[in-house]
Amino acid sequence: MLGLKVAAPQPYAASLQRFYAAVLAGEQHLEAYSQNYLGAHVRALENTYPVTLGLLGSATFSALAQVYIQHYPPQAWDLNVYGEDFDGLLQAQEQGGRAAEYNWPGVAATARIEFALTRAYYAADGPDPVAIHIPPDPQAQLGACAIGARLQQQHPFADIQQPLRLTGPVSIWRQGVRIRVGNQAPADLRPRCGAS
Repeated sequence: MLGLKVAAPQPYAASLQRFYAAVLAGEQHLEAYSQNYLGAHVRALENTYPVTLGLLGSATFSALAQVYIQHYPPQAWDLNVYGEDFDGLLQAQEQGGRAAEYNWPGVAATARIEFALTRAYYAADGPDPVAIHIPPDPQAQLGACAIGARLQQQHPFADIQQPLRLTGPVSIWRQGVRIRVGNQAPADLRPRCGAS
C-alpha cells in the first residue's frame, strides 16, 4: 500500500446536498459552478417568460431573475418547470424603487399566464383535463390586443384568444395536445365554488 487514506464513501444525496450548498454560498473554488448554475437558471426563466422578458427588457429581467434564483431554489430537477413564484416577485416591484417604470400588475399577470402555459405544456397526460384559472386583476392594464398577440407569437403551441383581457379572469386548458387560453373556459372546465 502507498499509505494513502481514502475517505469512506458518503451517500450520494448527502454529497450532492453539500455541493449544492457550497455552490449557492459562492465558495471561491466553485465559482465556475456558481456561474453555470446562475446562467442555466436565468436561461430557464427566459425560456418560460419570453413575453415578460420583452416587457421588461433584458437588463431588468436578468437582474430580477438573479434575485429570484437566490431566494427561490428549484424544487424539481426539471428546469422547464422552474419559476412558479416569479410573478410574485414581479408583483412586489410595485412597492420598489422602480415602481413607476412599469405596470407591475400587468407584467405579473403576463408572467402568471406564461407559467400556466408552461405548466399545462409539461403536465402529465391523464383522464382529467388540465385547467388553470387565474382570477381577475383590475390593476393589470396592458393592451389586450398587443399582449395576446405577443403571447401567441412567443408560445406557438397555444391557441390564445384575441384580444386577451388581463383585467378579467384568464383560463388555460389543454384540449388534446393543444393548449387554449381565453377569458372564458368551456363550462365543464370552469372552477366550481371558489376552486382554482
